[in-house]
Amino acid sequence: MKLFTEVSIPEASVQLEPGASVISIGSCFAETIAEYLNSNRFPTLYNPFGTLYNPVSISEVLIRAITNQPYTADDLLVEHGRAIPLSHATRFSGTDRDTVIDLLNQTDELVRLTLNNASLLIVTLGTAQCWRFLDTNKIVGNCHRIPNNRFQRELLSPSQVVDSLATLIETVHNHYPQLTVLFTVSPVRHIRDSLIENSRSKASLIYAMSELSARFPKLIYFPAYEIMIDELRDYRFYDESLVEPSNTAREIIRQRFSQAVLSPRSRQFIQHYQPIYKSMNHRIDENADTARFAETALKKIEELSKQFPHIDFTAEQNYFTALK
Repeated sequence: MKLFTEVSIPEASVQLEPGASVISIGSCFAETIAEYLNSNRFPTLYNPFGTLYNPVSISEVLIRAITNQPYTADDLLVEHGRAIPLSHATRFSGTDRDTVIDLLNQTDELVRLTLNNASLLIVTLGTAQCWRFLDTNKIVGNCHRIPNNRFQRELLSPSQVVDSLATLIETVHNHYPQLTVLFTVSPVRHIRDSLIENSRSKASLIYAMSELSARFPKLIYFPAYEIMIDELRDYRFYDESLVEPSNTAREIIRQRFSQAVLSPRSRQFIQHYQPIYKSMNHRIDENADTARFAETALKKIEELSKQFPHIDFTAEQNYFTALK
């Protein structure tokens, strides 16, 4: 008996090989994929600008980093003794203006260095809802707890989403031709306004993805949102908030991501590496034979290093050697 309709996910045009470098930006769901990749030895930089939800803000900060446009005092709002970059998350604000500017520019440099060596850029879109700061008439990435009456809430149209992301894709391709871009729409529901507004927002993003996929054939679209609302539509796949996917749902989505985006050799690597990773995070019983436990793990690492010599297992070797 078939209990649900499976979302069909075509094999990605480019698949990640073991140890490939990745950058993941966007909504909080960007962390879900990044954690999975990092725990399987795909070095992944995620949300270097902080959590950003709308496509205009994501595009603007990433394009600015790529094209090396340094931040200055003109990019900061000064409120109650704090220098605030409305383009970034709250952790970038501070009492010293020069320190904030240095942090913004250092972050951009880190992003450029990462993109130079990265194989995949993952952009996770959270919502088409955004806030426009009335003082400057600009869409912002974060309101930094500034009173709501200084902002105007807007729903981005599909054409606005397409225009902003098309510019981002073209900028990435021009500067980093080796880089593949993957988009996904976050399965987290934004229901602070209402379920109706959430549906309108997600619909705007999904329609834009269709337009962009037609315009950029090499673009990858991973349907995390569609998996959540079709395959995992039961509320048992949500956490207590009834908004966020449960751990089980996240694991299912990660596995579908693996099948679509990772190469067969990468999946083989994960199959052998995960027991080692879990052993490193396993609480060792006081009465356990730690020397034998460590020796077994070291043998597994040695075998894996022969199959994947380009991956550095020094951290794993040091951990288990210390247990002997």
